[in-house]
Amino acid sequence: MRRSNRVKWSELKIAIVVIFAFAFMLYASFTGGGTSIFEGKNSFVVYYNDVKGLTAGSPIWVRGIEVGNVKSIEFARERNQIKVVGRVAKNVWDMIKVDASIKVSSVGFIGDKYLELDPGDPSLPTLENHGEVKANEADAAKIMGEGVSALENINTLSKQLSETLELINKGEGTIGKLFTDDSMFKNLNEALVSMRETMDGFNKNQDRAFTSLEDGVASMQKLTDAWTDSNGTVGRMLYDSSLYTNMANVTERFGSILAKVDSGQGTIGGFVNDDSVYENLHNLMARLENLLLDMEKNPKKYFKVSVF
Repeated sequence: MRRSNRVKWSELKIAIVVIFAFAFMLYASFTGGGTSIFEGKNSFVVYYNDVKGLTAGSPIWVRGIEVGNVKSIEFARERNQIKVVGRVAKNVWDMIKVDASIKVSSVGFIGDKYLELDPGDPSLPTLENHGEVKANEADAAKIMGEGVSALENINTLSKQLSETLELINKGEGTIGKLFTDDSMFKNLNEALVSMRETMDGFNKNQDRAFTSLEDGVASMQKLTDAWTDSNGTVGRMLYDSSLYTNMANVTERFGSILAKVDSGQGTIGGFVNDDSVYENLHNLMARLENLLLDMEKNPKKYFKVSVF
């Protein structure tokens, strides 16, 4: 049976629906941005001297949240500028005031471009649909300038790093000699060996120190045991109350004697407290001294010598 090459109408309808859906999704991906294509949007116009690589479809952010996208970019010959038409979702349009401003920014220094919208003073009236928003090109120029400066710094740093590596390869400088001179490696190796020997000696001395410390602790333990032994001298002094009683009795008796001496009782008390005893003793010493002097002057008066 001969096969028909004619396309059925049902198959053609399916193909048309698929193509339409694909085209619709493609259109939505370029025009919807971070918002729904079924969501209503209002438009605004902004004029730039330089859009810095901004393209149609680039997102529009308000305080870090995507609220719309760039609809079109074209030359405004009458103003010798570039006209940018942006679209913002209606549910945030009331935030955009008449003093709003917008700038071209980028993700990083050389990333994708987007529009950063500053809504303006909340107390002012809302911007009308298709109204003009003031361009803020100073920040965009500053960002691009910073990006160029950063690239220049990176380039300079790369050149300096390359020169440094070249000097190292030639063996110049301390680092270069460290990489190319074997003597530095040998000296370093010898220093490490000496350090290891020193550490070994320290470990040995440390063991000795710990042994001595343990012996000292053992001796202190023996001394403590001797102190706490009630049969020893120190232990009896600590635990036997008889020594304290004897010392208390001796102290009491000595105090009684001192009290009697202080009151003039007894020989020692009279000697300490009676002034007449001192005077009599003084007179006795004076008379004794006079007697000795007289004996020196007149020995014959006291001593008689006879041979026969």
